[in-house]
Amino acid sequence: MNKAYRVHPVSDMFPMLSGPELQELANSIKREGLLHPCVLQGDVLLDGRNRIAACKLAGVEPRFIQYAGDSPVAFIIASNLARRHLDKGQKIALALEIEPHFAEEARKRRGTRTDLEENVPPSSEARRPRGEQARDQAAAAA
Repeated sequence: MNKAYRVHPVSDMFPMLSGPELQELANSIKREGLLHPCVLQGDVLLDGRNRIAACKLAGVEPRFIQYAGDSPVAFIIASNLARRHLDKGQKIALALEIEPHFAEEARKRRGTRTDLEENVPPSSEARRPRGEQARDQAAAAA
């Protein structure tokens, strides 16, 4: 239980539970066990920071599953946004913070060949959007 995991930077954008809330979760885990496993992608923790901390308090070994999807950022947002009580301003701030992470995922999906786009002459045909932009994903997620 002492293993330290690297936390995904988007997961780190969500605040940890406060002392009493964390203790309440620990008590629940002690009574009922860990109902939802923590989620890793390799050795990076995508979801479950609070559950790991509560398991430590409860003396319960956390369980893990591996994420197999193609957008850890979308997964983290979907897993956390509904559970957190964020006001509209906090959601807007979050959308601004996560946009670069969606953009990075898009760059990785495209690969490293950027010279093709850079050499295309500007025209209405070349400027047509090729799907959802990272800013649109961030806005929709938050």
